[in-house]
Amino acid sequence: MRRRLYVAMFALSGIALSGCYRPPLIEARHLPPPTVPGEPEAARVVVPEGYIATIAGEDLVDPRAVVMGPDGLVYVVEGIPAGLLRVNADGSLVPVASGGGNGTWTGAAVVGRRIMVAEDGGPRDGRILAISSDGSISTLLDGLPPGTMVRLAAGPDGWLYAGVASISNAGLAGPGEVAKDIPCQDVEMRRSGRLLRGHVPCTGAVLRIAPDGGTVEAYAWGFRRPVGLDFTPDGRLVLAEQSYRPDPARRVAAEPDLLWAVTPGVWYGWPDFHGQLALADPVMADYPNPPPPPLASLPEGVRALGLSRGTAFGAPGQPFVALEGGTVAFVGPSGVVTPFAVGFGDLSALAFTADGGRLWLTDAAAGRLWRITPQ
Repeated sequence: MRRRLYVAMFALSGIALSGCYRPPLIEARHLPPPTVPGEPEAARVVVPEGYIATIAGEDLVDPRAVVMGPDGLVYVVEGIPAGLLRVNADGSLVPVASGGGNGTWTGAAVVGRRIMVAEDGGPRDGRILAISSDGSISTLLDGLPPGTMVRLAAGPDGWLYAGVASISNAGLAGPGEVAKDIPCQDVEMRRSGRLLRGHVPCTGAVLRIAPDGGTVEAYAWGFRRPVGLDFTPDGRLVLAEQSYRPDPARRVAAEPDLLWAVTPGVWYGWPDFHGQLALADPVMADYPNPPPPPLASLPEGVRALGLSRGTAFGAPGQPFVALEGGTVAFVGPSGVVTPFAVGFGDLSALAFTADGGRLWLTDAAAGRLWRITPQ
């Protein structure tokens, strides 16, 4: 397979980051993308000076997640048809496991020697599957609400963490107070006064799951749609959330997406708050706690989150997000969101290697796996 390298320079911005941050702050609009005759899609990709973007795999169908396997190789999760692919050094894709017709595979993480994959549920409830090195599949957890997107992350404690999306934009109840989502604890409905019983597994939440699947806990809740979660080097959970989308019934307009530092046991405001801003038409009669402030407001359309593992891509723990429109951006200490790489089609996943030396991206529009490395 033929590969090309695409490198371009960006202008420096006037915003300052910590002294250990290597990449220049960039303003993508200051530079036109380079052109490479005969390869118009790849030619649009632009990265900062000192970095190289390389096509590392092609012919993906519906990439949803990318993970570093326990064997040190890269694996890509396909959503539809559900499957797990190993990426060889020459860019070839080797099928490792495939779904059994119970919905889309939406997230992945490595716990121990197994790759965990989230399945959103079709004929059966949603599940989390464990895939061994020989491709055999076992069920780690079932009973998740069907049709719910789930993102996964491996915790420093050896447990699996699952960001479970809310079922509907309306929150805990839709028209007529018909419950759609599952709260993590009992909630009194404001209009009817009835009590909506909570239980685990719940929706709009982060679940903490034992490596054997025997114990499931509600770690935090009150999120609309977690699209990425990852841990900092000191063990803090960071979560990117797609926030409110237009909802005429609740008089809700689209709001910026949010980045959170997640504290165990805390409720983060869904469905009655956007960050710390209360909505005009609340669903709940009372709240477990005042919502804390988010780390940052993100452009609407965040697709994935990954935290830097070293100094090759900023300080350890630096958040990088994939945005609609084909942009990778990083979030500075002050919450400023700055483009890092532009020109992709439809980014669906990103992940850093354990040593932090490479950033992997999947472009669902082009069916490509990209690798960004410092020179």
